[in-house]
Amino acid sequence: MIDVIPLSACHTEQYGTISVTSLLSFNNYFDPRNAAFGSLLVFNDYRVPPAAGFKMHPHHNCEQLFFVVEGTQKCVDTLNNSLVLKPVTVQRVTAGTGYARETANYGNSMLRFMSVRFQPRCLHTHPYHEMRTFSPSLMADHLLNVVSGRAPSKGLPLPFDVDADVYLASLEQTPLEHFVPAGSKTFIYVVSGRIRMDRQILQPGDHVRVSGPETVSLAAAPRA
Repeated sequence: MIDVIPLSACHTEQYGTISVTSLLSFNNYFDPRNAAFGSLLVFNDYRVPPAAGFKMHPHHNCEQLFFVVEGTQKCVDTLNNSLVLKPVTVQRVTAGTGYARETANYGNSMLRFMSVRFQPRCLHTHPYHEMRTFSPSLMADHLLNVVSGRAPSKGLPLPFDVDADVYLASLEQTPLEHFVPAGSKTFIYVVSGRIRMDRQILQPGDHVRVSGPETVSLAAAPRA
């Protein structure tokens, strides 16, 4: 089964000058029919103007991913980290027994980043963070495995405690084909540009939920 959800069907909310689009239930938005997709609990797309951000706030018992699309993000947390995240940087955090973080736009232009949370295999583990910047050339017309719940090879991808894999791809010339086996799910999000999926055109902010067995074909679509 393949479900295509356009950006217009997703919940967008303003927190002062900060905009967040939530693809699953989050904070003030709750829909029991849209509370999770497999082990995926939260998928938020944030736009943060210069000098804005979020004050120190707690997290626990989830696996988190943060991915900067545009701009520069400053992150300070109770794990003794003071970090600067730039585009194509992925930060992975095991929240476990609990930690707190504060984030802000560290530049002079709009900051756009994704915040994603998963249900971990084990609860109440020791909080831990890891981050890595990936070369855009590695994801050109290729599904680059950036985070994995399997035993990763040395260097790539980042490990996390979830029965899932996370990929980044930049579609340019060569179409990609992805098989989703029976009993598995795949969640596809269009960060930017236009994507052709089989006979449909996906716009920025659209996403796709696939329940196997299915084969999905993806290719770059020309500008309208």
